[in-house]
Amino acid sequence: MRNLALVAIAAYFGISALVSTQPEWFEFIQRVPGRDKLLHCLGAGFLSVVIIGGFSCVVFRSRTYGSFLLLGATALLIALEELGQLAIASRTFDLADLGWSYLGLSMFGLPAIWLKQIRGSAG
Repeated sequence: MRNLALVAIAAYFGISALVSTQPEWFEFIQRVPGRDKLLHCLGAGFLSVVIIGGFSCVVFRSRTYGSFLLLGATALLIALEELGQLAIASRTFDLADLGWSYLGLSMFGLPAIWLKQIRGSAG
C-alpha cells in the first residue's frame, strides 16, 4: 500500500504539471460542467485515502494522531501545489479550488482515518 501511496502522490503532481504544460491533452474535460471543482474534490480525496492507507501504520504505528498529521501534511502539499500556480502563466491560483480540495480531503480523508482506527483496534 505504501508503494501505491507514492505512485498516487507522483500521479497527482504529475497530472498537475501536465495540465500546465499540455492543456490541449485535457480538452475533453472542458465539456464537463463543474469539472474543475469536482476534480479538485475527487483528486484530493483520492490522494488523502491512499496516503492514509499507505503511510499511517508505517510512520505512526503507535500514535493515534499520526493519521491526522498525515492528513495535515497532505493539506499542506495541496496548498503548495495551488500556490505554485501563481508562478505558472498558463495556470491561475483560485482560493475556491483550494476550498474544494480541502472538502475532498475532509470527505474522504476523515472517514479513511476512522476506518483505519476501527481496523487497527479490531486486529
